[in-house]
Amino acid sequence: QMIRTTVFNLCTFDVPLDKVVESISTTFGRKISHEWIRQIYINAAREIEQKDVLKSSGIFHYDEQYLKVNKKEHIRIVVIDAITKQVIFDETADNNRIETLKDKLNMKMLPYRKEAFIVDLSLGYPKMLKELYPKVKIQFCLFHLNKLILKDFECSKKLNKYGRKEIPM
Repeated sequence: QMIRTTVFNLCTFDVPLDKVVESISTTFGRKISHEWIRQIYINAAREIEQKDVLKSSGIFHYDEQYLKVNKKEHIRIVVIDAITKQVIFDETADNNRIETLKDKLNMKMLPYRKEAFIVDLSLGYPKMLKELYPKVKIQFCLFHLNKLILKDFECSKKLNKYGRKEIPM
């Protein structure tokens, strides 16, 4: 029971799972199964979600960035609360470890109420988020959508300059 309480408290203070396992092992002086702590962590996160300990709007911005670091591909996933602008998740990993990142994202998001994600126009995001959170709504970012429309409009205007297809007004 003491371990469960400790895990619950660490989860309340938003401590990552790896640090929880390390802390439990150090505090109680014995090696404890990572999977067992993970299950306690998941249950604690669900309990926190029910008690509304971690407040959030339930609406999040989701973005992935592909970076080159020392000539190696990396991926960075960022989740920000759309209303409070609080960074919920910000992690970088090798591009081939994306499944690990998604698992970490899922664990990190457990205590939060999830109603909607706002994503840019990449078609992979809605599919991945629906797999993780089937009941959540997905909204495409209006900024990115407007940018795409303006780009198409500019292309159409250039076509008109050269006597091609007219834009209906």
